[in-house]
Amino acid sequence: MALTDSPSVNAVPNVVRPTPQLVRCACVECGTHTNAVLTFRLTGSCSNCGSFDLVPIDGAEPLGGPVAA
Repeated sequence: MALTDSPSVNAVPNVVRPTPQLVRCACVECGTHTNAVLTFRLTGSCSNCGSFDLVPIDGAEPLGGPVAA
């Protein structure tokens, strides 16, 4: 294989990425309900105590459409 046959350093592989969704959650520390973004994992923080320990509320549907990236 010649050096010119190697893939570009800037080539981006076709990776399937999930669409970010808003999910209704509860804070494990204080119980406050808030919204978090779900992609590969749940990301967000409690607006009351600042904890990052959030869990989805059972039975809650994703809120609206995709989140703007």
